[in-house]
Amino acid sequence: MSTTKDTKDNLRKITKIRNENPVFVSEEDYLKREAIAKTKSEYHAGKVMAMAGAQEIHNRIVGNLIRILGNCAVEADCQVYPSDFLLYLPECERYVYPDITIVCEELILSKKSRKGLDVMTNPKIVVEVLSKSTEQYDLNDKMDCYLKLDSLEELVIVNSDIKSVKVYSKITKTEWKLKVYEEQNQEQEIELKIENCIINMKDIYRSIGFKKEEK
Repeated sequence: MSTTKDTKDNLRKITKIRNENPVFVSEEDYLKREAIAKTKSEYHAGKVMAMAGAQEIHNRIVGNLIRILGNCAVEADCQVYPSDFLLYLPECERYVYPDITIVCEELILSKKSRKGLDVMTNPKIVVEVLSKSTEQYDLNDKMDCYLKLDSLEELVIVNSDIKSVKVYSKITKTEWKLKVYEEQNQEQEIELKIENCIINMKDIYRSIGFKKEEK
């Protein structure tokens, strides 16, 4: 057996061990690193997760939403923030970068914010645009953590593979109402809790063409 093959085998074993047993990182260390990092990472109760780049369709949908929601926010004296703003989810000990956040009261920053890194704590609305690489994560652990956030009144999940939007609206602290908007009716009006903000499905997916998968 050659030395080269032994080295490669050992490297594979080390990589596997590291992936299965990630090093615990404190919140303090994560925030210090994130403040000076060139790429974004999220923090999941001791684990640091690097964020992958988004596809073109995903970014175009986010761009459409920021434009539409920005118009609503001006009328309601709210602020719309893109995905560069870190959000703290205390119930889950997580720091995440939602695609879009909207704050309609005075913005409250975490005391753990660092020079060069502000950390939001009180969004009224969070919007996530699903990608194939993040769909399971966004629809499971991350969504559960969002719904535990005291300030949150609506969680909007937008699909980037098909024309579909889900809006979770808070009824009580532990009860949420789900409304689903599907592709069949492009004239459907989606009501959000930014004063009387109403947007159309067709505007969210404006200029978006979906590729048909080969059979």
